[in-house]
Parts: sequence; structure tokens; C-alpha cells
Amino acid sequence: MALSPRFERWGREYAAVQIAERDRALERAEAERARAEAEGARAEAEGARAGAERARAEAERARAEAERARAESLQEQLAKALCALLRVKFGSLPAGMVLRIESATPGQLQSWADNAIDAASLEEVFEQDRL
Repeated sequence: MALSPRFERWGREYAAVQIAERDRALERAEAERARAEAEGARAEAEGARAGAERARAEAERARAEAERARAESLQEQLAKALCALLRVKFGSLPAGMVLRIESATPGQLQSWADNAIDAASLEEVFEQDRL
């Protein structure tokens, strides 16, 4: 059976519209996929930046902890050295004095060590305004 030219033209136009709609849908789907990929890449980059920031913060905490441990170790060594110096110069030390030395700041330890060089007695070592 033969179709009328008008019906054939309508059929071709309908098919062309369907093809155009399909092509637009494919373009929208491709654009959505590209947006999703870009968003995923942005999220991945943001995650990498956040991870790098966490790593930097952790490294800074570790550095600060190492510095604190180094300072503590140096303070302990200074205290032991001062006690040894005082024992050599003045004999045995009272337990209270050893505790005082062990709990002193590095600045106090340095000051006391400087005083110990010229001091004639233990009391002179710990004088505050010694010249």
C-alpha cells in the first residue's frame, strides 16, 4: 500500500524531530557527565588539599613535640651537670636542693652554673642578685 506524499512528509518530519530530540538528550547527558566529572575532579582536588593541610599540621605538631622533647632533655642535662659541678665543688647536696635544681628553668640553671664558678658556698650559688 502506497502512502500519500503528505503522510510520507509528516513521517519524515516526525522522524527528524525524534532524531533531534534524541540528539539533544544525548548532548544533555554528555554535558551532565562532563559536569559530574568536573565536580568529581574538584572534590578530589579539595580532598587532596585538605589531606595536604592535615599532613602539614601533623608535621608541625611533630616538629613542636620534638622541639619540646629536645628542650626537656637539654634542661635535664643542664640540671645533672649543675648537680655534678656542685658535688665536686661542695660535696654532697641536700635532697631538697637536688629537687630545686631538677625543677628549675633553663635560665635559672644557667644563672646558678655561672654563680657556682665563683661561689664560696652553696648558698651563694642560689643568691638572686649576685654580682
